[in-house]
Amino acid sequence: DREKVFKKAEEIAYQVAKAKKLLTMIGGDHSTTIPILRGIDRALKEPLGIIHLDAHFDLCDEIDGNYLSHGSTERRTLELKNISDIGNLFFVGVRSVEAQELPFIRDKKINILKTMDIRRQGVDKSLERIREKMKKFPRIYLTIDIDALDPAYAPGTGTPQFG
Repeated sequence: DREKVFKKAEEIAYQVAKAKKLLTMIGGDHSTTIPILRGIDRALKEPLGIIHLDAHFDLCDEIDGNYLSHGSTERRTLELKNISDIGNLFFVGVRSVEAQELPFIRDKKINILKTMDIRRQGVDKSLERIREKMKKFPRIYLTIDIDALDPAYAPGTGTPQFG
């Protein structure tokens, strides 16, 4: 039962964050990030920065009626009190955009390093750009989706995106 699992994951994340401990979580698809960030958000009294390493933005409002989808992770994140601004997020490795995301992102100032940007400017300069934008946050959450890797290196991902 996904609802029970999500509630339990949220509560554990809340307890760990409240105790100011380091939280490490390895989950299934990217939707597992939603309850973890809800728990962390409940425990925090300060803004949280998020580094989102993924081939996709995950900013869909829903996918096939599912509002807790792997493709809506960061859309749900933006509903949280300590992360409510798109400037709290830094997207790294994005190389695909869903049609329903376009109206949402069109006029927003999004922190993004596309895969081609990283190739062009190199890893050191890319890391410096991320560091510069994220240094204002007292805490950072790093989320990694396996599809950030080219499918040649991670062929089992559910949403492969070449590049």
